[in-house]
Amino acid sequence: GYQSLVKAVDGVRVNVKEPLVDAHLDLNLQAGRQVLNEHNALGYVRERYSTNDFKRAARQQEVLVELVQRLVSSKSDTEIADLLGGLEFLETDLPITELPTLVEIAHRSRDAKVRNIVFQPPEFYTVVTSPVYILEPNIDAMREAVSFLR
Repeated sequence: GYQSLVKAVDGVRVNVKEPLVDAHLDLNLQAGRQVLNEHNALGYVRERYSTNDFKRAARQQEVLVELVQRLVSSKSDTEIADLLGGLEFLETDLPITELPTLVEIAHRSRDAKVRNIVFQPPEFYTVVTSPVYILEPNIDAMREAVSFLR
């Protein structure tokens, strides 16, 4: 379903921070701004062996924000068949009667500034590795990072 959504908007624009190479995913991306097709976009959000789970989470957020912006943009030429194909895997208990409300929220949010953050060491966690790997959260730093929400 994910690949159908990326294909529906004719790829997603990302800024690859560092080269990503993963033979298991048939992924070989150079650093820099680029548009990823559905295959490379899937690898981009899945790859974790040459980086780490925190960087993977940041890439997932980057693609998700870009995908939503492309879907709600009036300038986007969305392929409806691919979009619907991607939604066939969606499961929800949301009543269909709420769909008009969600569409209205999407339209009103079109120009919203979206901020995303991944809480990762060393700023947001202290890593303790003895006797096991533990992440101790820095609650003050986390609160400060989201203080704009107040």
